[in-house]
Amino acid sequence: MRRCRPLMGSYAELTLTADLPRSELLALSQTLFAELDRLDAKFSFHRCDSALSALNRRAAAALPADLDDETAALLRQALRFSAATAGRFDMCVASDLVALGHLPAHVGTVAPGASWRDLAVQGNRLHVGRAALLDLGGIAKGYAVDRVIARVPEGVSATVNLGGDLRMTEWRSVSVDLRGPGLDACAASRMWASAVATSVAAPGAQLGVLVDPRSGQTGDEAASYSVFADDAMTADALTKAAMLGLDRDDLWRAGARALLRIDAAGGVQCWRAQHEPAQELGSARMASTTGLR
Repeated sequence: MRRCRPLMGSYAELTLTADLPRSELLALSQTLFAELDRLDAKFSFHRCDSALSALNRRAAAALPADLDDETAALLRQALRFSAATAGRFDMCVASDLVALGHLPAHVGTVAPGASWRDLAVQGNRLHVGRAALLDLGGIAKGYAVDRVIARVPEGVSATVNLGGDLRMTEWRSVSVDLRGPGLDACAASRMWASAVATSVAAPGAQLGVLVDPRSGQTGDEAASYSVFADDAMTADALTKAAMLGLDRDDLWRAGARALLRIDAAGGVQCWRAQHEPAQELGSARMASTTGLR
């Protein structure tokens, strides 16, 4: 069974396979979509009524905020990725994104300048040393994919794809199409781990914008980076760091298993965590609208 619907500003696709009646698979898909809806309502920057927006109203005034267990754990993970990537992944980039018009200003505006180093999670409390806005967009989709996979019962094969953040229960010997910076270009790759996430930046196009949290400047490289990892949250966070030049050894230490890059000319390179040299894989083939987005 395959189901797809708009969610989290993109599309969520569930593929479920099992020796079960269709009615049971349909009920399972509804349960999994309900989990995605819950996480969207909780962690969306775009929703005024989300838990994240409530947290941002406190953070914008540099006030501490009480957190539930799930939010505290997610913020701790985000701060861990910030440390591992030397700030290339940073929730506080939200202030820059609001200033550039890429995120809504419904919570208000905060002068850019705060960074992950101004945040501390102690127990179930967030301490903010400098007025900030937090965006979980660089980690929340991957986290949501992982939460859905965790709810798939034994005996069911599942693939969850949320806007290009993908994870499979049965991934060995599977190939996927990974999006390139061109509108119709992609490259086929084997799955090097159970999860993969792709970030695309193409200046002047509508494919994505990359802001370096360390400088607030937008990138000018036209390329896509796909990170393979054992969980979608790790892959999601590390794609941004890879695009901003994080050393591959640091990527491996942070949890990446492989990295694939497609440039504007369609050239493809792939590196694996075993420290093999870059593999020139030729040019990205032209693809239809199917494949990973």
